[in-house]
Amino acid sequence: MQRFEIEPGGTVPEHDHPGHVVLFHVLTGAIDVRLDGEPHPVEAGEVLRFDGDLSVEPTAREDSTALVVLAPGQTDGASDR
Repeated sequence: MQRFEIEPGGTVPEHDHPGHVVLFHVLTGAIDVRLDGEPHPVEAGEVLRFDGDLSVEPTAREDSTALVVLAPGQTDGASDR
C-alpha cells in the first residue's frame, strides 16, 4: 500500500504492476488515470480497480492524494469502479 500526493498537472510516468490487481483510491482531488492510453477520470471518494498488466499513468487535475493497493492476482485486463 502506498499513499502519494500529486500537484495539479503532476504525473507519475507510465508503468505497470504485472501479476497484481491494483486498487487506486482517490482520497482528495481528481486524477485522470490512463490505462493502456485510455483516460479514466477518478474523483475524490472513488476507487478504480484494474489489472496490473495494464500500463498506468496518473495525472492530477488538482491537488490530489491517492492510496494505491497492490494485491496478488489478475482481473483479465479489466478495469472497473
